[in-house]
Amino acid sequence: GPGGDGGKGGTGTGSKMQSGSGMFGTGTPGPLRLFQQELSDQISWLLPFAIFGIAGLLIAGARERRRLSAEQKEMVFWVAWLVPIAGFFSVAEFFHHYYLIMLAPPIAALVGAGWVALVHLYRNQTGWKSWLLPAAMIATTGFELFILRNYNDQFGAGWSIGVGVIGVISAIALLLFKQRQKPISYYVSLAALLALLVMPIYWASTPLLYGGNSSQPETGPQLASMSGKGMGMSDATVNEKLIKYLEENNSGAEYLFATTDSNTAAPYIIKTKKAVMA
Repeated sequence: GPGGDGGKGGTGTGSKMQSGSGMFGTGTPGPLRLFQQELSDQISWLLPFAIFGIAGLLIAGARERRRLSAEQKEMVFWVAWLVPIAGFFSVAEFFHHYYLIMLAPPIAALVGAGWVALVHLYRNQTGWKSWLLPAAMIATTGFELFILRNYNDQFGAGWSIGVGVIGVISAIALLLFKQRQKPISYYVSLAALLALLVMPIYWASTPLLYGGNSSQPETGPQLASMSGKGMGMSDATVNEKLIKYLEENNSGAEYLFATTDSNTAAPYIIKTKKAVMA
C-alpha cells in the first residue's frame, strides 16, 4: 500500500495532532478551514463534489409550484445537517479530529444524490447546466491532488499522478461523449466517481491497516510510521499479576475493579471480558 515507511515532508510525518496550526493541528479558524491541509484529508476529500451535488439537486428538482419535491426535502435535511456542523468546525477553537466524523453522513448523502442529479443534467440538459458534472469531477480531482501533495515525499508522486490522470481522462471523456450523445456516458461518469473514491477509501482504511491511537483516532498514511509505538491499547498495558489477584479474590462483585478513567479500564475489559467501573 502507499503507506510506506513514514518518510518525511508536509503533514505526512507524525501525528497530525502534534503538527499544524491551531490546537491539536486543526488549522486556522475561517470559512475555508475544512479545505486547509490540517483537516482536509480527514473529512473533506469529496466536499467539492458535495457542493456541486447541492447545486445539481436544486436545479434538477426545480418546480414551478412552490411545494418542495421529495428529493428537495431530503436535500434540505442533509444540507441542514452539513452547514451548521461545518460552520462550527470552521470557527471552533478546540476539538479533536475524530469529531469530524459528524460530517461524513451528509457529505456521503449529498455526493450520492448529487451524482444522480448531475448525471441527469449532463444527459438531458444543454448549456451550462449540462457541464456541472465534468466541472465537479475536475474540481474534486484538483482538491484531491491538493491533499496528496503533502504526502508525495512519503509514498511518492505516483498516486498523485494517477489521480490526476484519471480525473483529466474522465473529464475529457465526459466532454466527448456529451457531444456525441453516447449512452456510454453514464458508465464513464460512474467510473469517474469510483476513481475519486480510491484515496478516501484508502485513508479511511489506514487505522485498520496500521493501527493508531484508540483514544484520539485519526486517519492517514502517517499511521504506518507510528505502528508498534504504543499508540493503541494492547496487552502491554495490562498487569497480569493484578488480573490474577482480582480473579482469585473476587467474591461475586459485579465489577472486577474500579478505576478513574476509561483508558485504564478498556484493556482490562478486553482482556478479561469482565466489567470494570470507570
